[in-house]
Amino acid sequence: MAVAAVVALALLCSKHVKAVAVPVTNPRCIDLTLPVSATSQNAIYDIPRVGSTIDAVSYELDLDTRTSPKDRLLRNITVSGTYDIAAKLCVPKDGKKKDLLHIATHGGVFDGRYWDAEIDPKQYSYVENVLDAGYSILTYDRLGNGGSDKPDPYKVNQLPMAVQILRGITKMARDGELMQYASSGSKAPSAPKFNKIIHVGHSLGSITTTGLITTYGNESDGAIITGFIPTFSFPAPTIGFDLHLASEYNPELFGDYPNGYFISSTQSAIQANFFSSRRNHTAGIGGFTPELLQYGDSIKSPFGVAELISAGQLNLGLAPDFKGPIQWMLAEYDWLVCGGDCRGTADMDVLDTLYPAVAGKEVYIQTGTGHGLPLHRNANTGFKVSLDFLDRNGL
Repeated sequence: MAVAAVVALALLCSKHVKAVAVPVTNPRCIDLTLPVSATSQNAIYDIPRVGSTIDAVSYELDLDTRTSPKDRLLRNITVSGTYDIAAKLCVPKDGKKKDLLHIATHGGVFDGRYWDAEIDPKQYSYVENVLDAGYSILTYDRLGNGGSDKPDPYKVNQLPMAVQILRGITKMARDGELMQYASSGSKAPSAPKFNKIIHVGHSLGSITTTGLITTYGNESDGAIITGFIPTFSFPAPTIGFDLHLASEYNPELFGDYPNGYFISSTQSAIQANFFSSRRNHTAGIGGFTPELLQYGDSIKSPFGVAELISAGQLNLGLAPDFKGPIQWMLAEYDWLVCGGDCRGTADMDVLDTLYPAVAGKEVYIQTGTGHGLPLHRNANTGFKVSLDFLDRNGL
């Protein structure tokens, strides 16, 4: 996959509100701080150092330049550590499927609140819709993001490590260890033993989730992959994100981020890359409201310089041990993934080859929607499609 395409898929940003974990207000949810131990095979890359906003713009141009090197990997390294991951576990009170846990991994620059919009939750919150359908769900801030630890962005915070973090969280859930890490003072819901785990991702989180199920397929019982598909990529330019060094962009909010973490700096860049005002002409639905764009702008969070380029270290192809089911959900008007039109981009023959053992597979195009799927008017239509797919396939 081209670096520019990986970068494009990875980015999700905005301004004015600090990207930290928000205290739980839903009585069905509890905050967790998960100490995840992980070892990953990372790499040293030939990429510009980012110590200022000037450097951040130079980084964008370096990745986008036509004659820039395609292979930037200098050498492989092994990285180990234990990292605190900010998470939120939500369990329905009387859900018939509450022993089935969704683990949702957000994209590159929104924090975990991407899954749980505060605006009209019945319409725009994936968490709310999952709970109403009777499932449990765990969302979390990815490493280097929101309330989670912010390690070295050059050597540590790479996608191979992100896969191992997700794997570690999954193991904690299966082993019944989540509740022992509840935040002090939190009133815990009653958590069941989770018998099956469904992995859900968006954009960079979908790349991470794909890396998990291709490499450790027997550790997942099902997957919903949004904002990414392995059979198509579009080389969206990085320069369109208007990147700033996070700590320089807003020292009060992001001063604890080391050099090498940057952020998309304008609401207009967020709109261009993650929103679509187009309505589907046949269905007559789609678009977004100004409030949804402002909300998206409020949940931005910085991301690390090597997260984007390290996707090439993951296996995003053959998944022989994953038995599914799996759904790929693409936004009809996704600029980052498909250059503004995702219709006809899925090659089912290739997907059949990559996922030979799955119980069921489906590609769904969410009409009238841009890359940030839950932040569009018909968001809950997509939620219902995914939940119906899982139900039809025994989850």
